This record gives sequence, structure tokens and C-alpha cells, in this order.
Amino acid sequence: MSFALLLALLAKARVLFSQPASLSSSSEERQQQHGIASIIIVPSNELAFQYYSWARALLPQAGDELHPIMRVLVRAHPTSSAQDQLDLPRKTPPHLIVATPTLLLNPTPRACAISTRLRDHHALARAPRACASQL
Repeated sequence: MSFALLLALLAKARVLFSQPASLSSSSEERQQQHGIASIIIVPSNELAFQYYSWARALLPQAGDELHPIMRVLVRAHPTSSAQDQLDLPRKTPPHLIVATPTLLLNPTPRACAISTRLRDHHALARAPRACASQL
């Protein structure tokens, strides 16, 4: 079910938001910016990184960097601090975020900024039965 969910969300059209002209570099133009189309909330870091692994296999043309397409937000990330993980989606919003609730719901002002660009699709991935007993 998790793999099918990933396929469905990656197939969705990229979300574009228009900024008001007063915020654009040119007052006569409306600048468009990509937004976060979907968030998948997972119960564990392992499942979040499983989604990342599947996305890399599905999108080999993205190379090593899936950040414009997908971001993983988890506590104890091997290469990024929690604050860096929350700052990057603000600067360059990905199409899809896979996150654990502890990091996504971190009560910092910067965490709240992620939700302002979310459009309308939310998904909650269940833990496999073997993992559910450990939660």
C-alpha cells in the first residue's frame, strides 16, 4: 500500500502558487513558485527512508538529489539538523514531503511555515504489522 501511495502522489501535477505583484521582483508581473503538493506522515524514520529509496529507484534521472521532488523530515537525520530540514522546504518547496510527526509538528515558527504552502493532499502511512507492536 505504501508504494502505491508514493506512485499516486508522485504522479500528481506540480503545485504552483502565484505571489502578489507587490512581492515579486517586478511590480507588473506575478511570480509563480512551486508548492508542496502532498505530505505523507509515517510512524518511523525507517519507513520515511524506505519511501526515499523507492523514489530514487522510480526517478533515476534525478540523480543523487531528490530535494526538488521529495524531502524526508525526521528526527536524528543522518546528514541534516532538524532546523535545516525545516528551513529547506521553505526556501525550495518540494513536491512531496515524507515526515515523522515529531519533526513535522515541531512547535517552532519555521515549522508552521511549511504548512502555509500545502495545498490539499495529506496521507498517513501505517506501520507494517511487525513495527506496529513496537510503537
